[in-house]
Amino acid sequence: MAQAEALKGALHAAHLVIEGPSCPTQRCFHALDYFYDPAQALQYAIRWGRIWVDHRLTKDAARRVLTISPASSREVLLKGERADQAGDHE
Repeated sequence: MAQAEALKGALHAAHLVIEGPSCPTQRCFHALDYFYDPAQALQYAIRWGRIWVDHRLTKDAARRVLTISPASSREVLLKGERADQAGDHE
């Protein structure tokens, strides 16, 4: 949820709350930046949130790829080499 909060001095703070299936705990980001136009504050919070979620999903995907153990990686390579060698003998 993105929000533009009116402050003193005609400024608006861009706030953001992220929750959902990709984020198991609620994340709150207050006063990401300040704007004179409330629409700009709202747009900024939305864009910032999308970037944060995309970055988190990319980071999680990379972490999953890196968690493959070296032994299982070697096993996959060995199976591939055996298949290649079997094809050479025919």
